[in-house]
Amino acid sequence: MARRVSFAFLCWLALLLLAGVVGLPSARSQTLATLLTNGPTDRRINLVIMSEGYKTNKFGQFRTDATNLVNQLLGAAPFNQYRSCFNAFTIAVASNENGSDHPSQGTYVDTYFNTSYDSYGKPEFINLPPDEWDPDPAHGIGRVTALLNSLMPDGGVPILLVNDLNYGGSGGGVLICSRAPGSDTLVTHEMGHTLAGLGDEYDAAFPGYPDTEEPNTTRVTNLAQIKWNVWITPGTQIPTPPTGPQADRLGLFEGAHYHATGWYRPRLNCRMRYQTEPFPFCEVCQEALVLSFYRKVRPLQSWSPTATNLLSTTPQTLTFTVSTLPPSAGVPVTLWWLDNTAVPSATQTVFQVSSGALSNGLHQVRAEVRDATTLVRTDPGQLLRQSQIWQLQVSLTNLRLAIARPTSQTNVSVVVSGSAVHGIVLEASTNLPAWQSVATNAFTQGRFEFVEPSPNPLPRRYYRARALP
Repeated sequence: MARRVSFAFLCWLALLLLAGVVGLPSARSQTLATLLTNGPTDRRINLVIMSEGYKTNKFGQFRTDATNLVNQLLGAAPFNQYRSCFNAFTIAVASNENGSDHPSQGTYVDTYFNTSYDSYGKPEFINLPPDEWDPDPAHGIGRVTALLNSLMPDGGVPILLVNDLNYGGSGGGVLICSRAPGSDTLVTHEMGHTLAGLGDEYDAAFPGYPDTEEPNTTRVTNLAQIKWNVWITPGTQIPTPPTGPQADRLGLFEGAHYHATGWYRPRLNCRMRYQTEPFPFCEVCQEALVLSFYRKVRPLQSWSPTATNLLSTTPQTLTFTVSTLPPSAGVPVTLWWLDNTAVPSATQTVFQVSSGALSNGLHQVRAEVRDATTLVRTDPGQLLRQSQIWQLQVSLTNLRLAIARPTSQTNVSVVVSGSAVHGIVLEASTNLPAWQSVATNAFTQGRFEFVEPSPNPLPRRYYRARALP
């Protein structure tokens, strides 16, 4: 069963160089083309595929290869459930020759990013300067930086797609893969490193590799202290044997982080252990990836009103709306709160409240959006949950009694408006000292109209209204 080494430990070096290389060739001649758009670039994870070793007459092939790469990546779980969190773009950069260097074969070609196979003694490891073949970052990673700074200022995940039919690639600050069959699955593995900080689950020794635990690797064997214990079914043997009835469970399997013993992984097989085999990410790795999506893409996309401090001086219906991620992204759930009390029936993205039904003073409307996906069981940072709060100051004249107006020769109509949370009592009198109730009612939109039910021959009639306690 073939396995490939990804060398994700180079990520820190790549990120360092991405942050500070200057004095590089201009990227003005290159343009950004869209493969997939699901939202603004500042609110999405932007995949930026750059051509390497494609001559100008191969740009059509590059776009086809890039499209296939994006579809392969976003077709794998959990990316397929969160496709709407991603944008994808291409930058076609012309090389003078096709392919990539193969130093072990004595093959050298003139390409824009100066990539090479055979790095660190691995024929399939593709790297770009600075590396053992060219120490100058300006010839490689610096050019990636310049393109991103120029064309994707909101930030992106750079992927070099190499026009070479030999399997290969690498991960880190820049993902690299060839167009050879199978190399696109390598990108899925490497994206686990880049986005979620997942560790390799290989057991072959790699001297000098940092002994730092990742979300899917550990040296802990105490069940209560295992970071993914919420995924472990009660009764699972710890450590978990790789053979027998428990081998297909999620547990604690020995062999990970380039150690055959003393380091453990969640499942026997996972994409972080095998790059070229059709194994999916395990539950622990999928959880880490979903959490990483929400570090960039928030559950709550927009809201209205955009102003969060509101004033109502007349009875009116106020409408609040929120926009969540498209349904393909997890399981969005919306809940509305009024004055810290959940409104059970309010579970849609639109919520209305009548200021006339509220008492004078400060009120709070809160929308809470969360992803109820079963892919995440532990979310200590509350990344899958987001709230939007509006402060509503209600300042209405408590009650106003309009002048009685005739509706016929003998009938009158009385209009009461204002603010009365629990409704009002309308009273009538013919002599002022003695009053009797003629109507008790709640406001509708801050207003109540009373019409005398029968002809009233009295020469005069007085009215007053009071709010119910």
